[in-house]
Amino acid sequence: MTARRLAVPVEDRPINNLLKRLSESDYALIAQHFEHQDTKPNDLLYSPGDNVQIVYFPCGPTLVSFLIHNEDGRDVETILVGREGAVGGIVSQGYLPAYSRIIVKFGGPVARLRVGKLEEAKMKSASLRNVFARYAADHLFSEIDELGTRDGANLTVEGYDFAPSFSIWTTIEECLNPPVIWERDRGWFTTAPFSEPEVFHFPA
Repeated sequence: MTARRLAVPVEDRPINNLLKRLSESDYALIAQHFEHQDTKPNDLLYSPGDNVQIVYFPCGPTLVSFLIHNEDGRDVETILVGREGAVGGIVSQGYLPAYSRIIVKFGGPVARLRVGKLEEAKMKSASLRNVFARYAADHLFSEIDELGTRDGANLTVEGYDFAPSFSIWTTIEECLNPPVIWERDRGWFTTAPFSEPEVFHFPA
């Protein structure tokens, strides 16, 4: 017997444009996991360094502000997010430290979704992943320097210091193959394995 999810009409979803834009099947993957909260001005959602475990979708009149602490002691507002979007781990795959202070500027309702539940849903739907990635690209970043896919795990096997989750020969081969790189000015080229470091930071 196949379980069927009940479709949620767009008009019955939280008043958030990003959520209303989702297809019925994508919204059904997360609908049951929402928690609803009323916020007040200056409510603190995240401080720098906090683990990002909740995605907040501002609804209706609610506005949320990203604040960066300046060297002169002032807080500078860098991003203002309303019902067109969301804050907190929508593309970072979650549980990473927040890089700024995030507060409520104008109070009102928010829909809360645990990052883990969102990640589970995104693993089931490429279109859901793409909607959130496109939102972040259009609204949260001034420019994008690089697009990359990283895959990893913290698998442990008792009694072993190193335990790959698939063929050890594949693991070695992937490490020893020369990286293939594309740059705007140079096009495609390769470098020697482990010839240069790669540093990347996922914004929360």
